[in-house]
Amino acid sequence: MKVEFENVGRNKMTWTADLPSLSWRSLEREVRAKRGALRSRSVEFEFNAEGTAGVIYVGDFRPVGTFRAINAAAVVVKL
Repeated sequence: MKVEFENVGRNKMTWTADLPSLSWRSLEREVRAKRGALRSRSVEFEFNAEGTAGVIYVGDFRPVGTFRAINAAAVVVKL
C-alpha cells in the first residue's frame, strides 16, 4: 500500500513509501528507521475515522506531520 508522509519532523520531510499495511508498527518503522525523520522516543499516530489518514505526534501532544494512504481503503491493524 502506498502511503504519503507530509511535513514530518524538524526538517519537514515529505515522501511516499510502500508499506505492507497501515499499522502502527509499519508507520513507526518508516518514520524512524528508514527515513530518520523522527528521533523521539514517544511517537504516536492518530487515525481519522476511516482509518486511511492521520496525524503523527511526539510527546503525546505535539503534531509533527501527517500521513495518508493513497488510492486504498485502508484497514487499521493495531499491534
